[in-house]
Amino acid sequence: MGAPATPKPTSISTRALWEDYRRHDKVEEDRHEVWTFYVARPLSFPITALCLRLGISANQATALSVPLYLAGALLLALGSWPAAVVGALLVNAWLVVDCVDGNIARYLRTASPFGGFADAVSGYVVLGTLCFSAEIGAFVEPSHTLAGRLLGASQTELVIVLVAGAWASLASLWIRLVFQKWSNTFSGDHERHSLMPSEETGAGSLGSRIARFGNNLLNISGLLPPLLLVAVLLGALDVFVLVTAVGNTGILVLALRRILSGSPSR
Repeated sequence: MGAPATPKPTSISTRALWEDYRRHDKVEEDRHEVWTFYVARPLSFPITALCLRLGISANQATALSVPLYLAGALLLALGSWPAAVVGALLVNAWLVVDCVDGNIARYLRTASPFGGFADAVSGYVVLGTLCFSAEIGAFVEPSHTLAGRLLGASQTELVIVLVAGAWASLASLWIRLVFQKWSNTFSGDHERHSLMPSEETGAGSLGSRIARFGNNLLNISGLLPPLLLVAVLLGALDVFVLVTAVGNTGILVLALRRILSGSPSR
């Protein structure tokens, strides 16, 4: 037998969704990602209300968000400035829609392990392709880069930036893989469960503040999508990619250093 159809609420308001959201632990998690908490999540509630009226399930909402992102990534890679602007807008729209599946699951109490898995996989698609797609577009059309416009960057220099885009995407995935494997390995050990500094391991520490800043700056659910749009509008995709590559490298090195030191929670 198939899964039961998602009920269609006859009346649902954005306010009701807000109130339901605030009753869950998710609100505290979102507070650490400023862009999601103050912009993407509020924008997602009207879309969530529409999805609920149409009977769209949380998993279906996840499935709808992926083509939205892929269209944005394709447009970014074409090399046309108007296409890049639309592509960056679609990436930002993806972030809003990406909040919808969780809203639906919490409101209807239909959260499931598979739903969490599907949502994570959709995030991996973005992590693994965003920077590389942006830099392909910049490579095709050097006017998208600050170096190309102001310094007349050669093809070799643009290839270096292209490689940085590939590394930025690869490092994003590697960071998630390391964190997830560590969390699963030490899931029963609260002292070692958190690989990076967290609220529980020293909220006021310098490491905790750096980790929070990096999470806001480089996370796909943080400032990365709006910063991408700013970079496209300013013709500075090379700066966007290089900053992301350096930042992800720093986070990865810090995580590996804490693993090798044998004291990840200190």
